[in-house]
Amino acid sequence: MLMLMPGFAFAISAAILVGRNLGAGKPARAERSAWSTAFIYLGVLAALVIALTAAPKFWVGIFDDAPSVVDLGALFVYIVAPSFLLLPFGMVLGRSMSGAGVSFPPMVVTVSVLLGVRIPLAFILANFAGLGAVGVFWAVAIPTVMEGIVMMFLFRTGIWKHKKL
Repeated sequence: MLMLMPGFAFAISAAILVGRNLGAGKPARAERSAWSTAFIYLGVLAALVIALTAAPKFWVGIFDDAPSVVDLGALFVYIVAPSFLLLPFGMVLGRSMSGAGVSFPPMVVTVSVLLGVRIPLAFILANFAGLGAVGVFWAVAIPTVMEGIVMMFLFRTGIWKHKKL
């Protein structure tokens, strides 16, 4: 949640910037606003990822110092934290399209990735691939990357620039 919390603020800000710029007839500025916001959030996340992956046992140990918990938590950080570097593109660009009045495609992407990929992948990797908790960690990381990539592609299509409200 430490990584997600700033994202909500950045995403809402980007939606407002996109909506206002499109309303002013400046689609290029709307697009720059969305990308700029995503990259600023990426900078914040990069700092957090570096801090977390540099000393994961320390951070996990703040919450529970049991060696098994610390070891498993550190593994979670190593697997999941780097995937969050694509989180800004999923969150910010998706919300930017919503600010332009195009909310259905980003919703479909998010729901598809979360329900159609993350949950089945967690079940398959944990149970059938024999990875247990590590499989669940990968099932958190992989869809995060997928959503970021798909949302960047969707945003770049520019469908959101032509929505009439």
